[in-house]
Amino acid sequence: MDERANSLFEDEKPEESQPEESSRSSRCCSEHSEGVDAWLMLLRVFLYHALFGFNYGIFGILYVEYVDYFDSTKADVGWIVSIQIFLYSMLAFTSMTFRLLVTIIANLRGVNRVAIFSFGMLLGAVAVTVLLTAGVELYWGIVAGAAITGLHMACTNTVVTVVMVDLVGVECIGRSIALHNFTDSFPFLFATPFCGFLFDVSGSYLLPFICVGAASMLGSVFSVASNITHKRITRNQPIKELEI
Repeated sequence: MDERANSLFEDEKPEESQPEESSRSSRCCSEHSEGVDAWLMLLRVFLYHALFGFNYGIFGILYVEYVDYFDSTKADVGWIVSIQIFLYSMLAFTSMTFRLLVTIIANLRGVNRVAIFSFGMLLGAVAVTVLLTAGVELYWGIVAGAAITGLHMACTNTVVTVVMVDLVGVECIGRSIALHNFTDSFPFLFATPFCGFLFDVSGSYLLPFICVGAASMLGSVFSVASNITHKRITRNQPIKELEI
């Protein structure tokens, strides 16, 4: 009876489960500590995500104000306010059409989605260049700028989340989604007042468009650099198996 009671008493001891609970808590703490590793995430992908958010948030505002500005200063060209609707229609048509095409291309085997994103950001700078050159005097210049902007939005907005997964990795996507949302949301709040401030200072929309073009160009350069760095790292490091 004494041996049976001792065996029952030993089975009820919770000492063996304590190391497992402590290891689980330490693992949880380590995951939380990794979740605030903002510097690593910033170097990889989030910097040009922020540039993309700034670029995307300010483009639509500039088109309406750009046409209004040149309507009031260059009425002899024959522009009317109704072309704003046409410009948005052109932008939306090209964006929706090429978004479907970009989705099909991005799902093909061997396609570099970071290169698609970089090309899309470069198109943003091209659109700004067209607007500030041909779009100043010619109607087709503004229409071409709107069409190129739609293509820019299709290439960037379609693959922006997939690019983050490609660069950061599936195993890190959970701890980096908050930083991704921050870098996409903050520029939207920052772009509008910054655009108005530049217009108040300069009296024209030349500076806002130059800032948007610079953001597009930097986003393209940083995305290429992140892709090269990512490939260099993944060649030297073994692939980690995911714990499900």
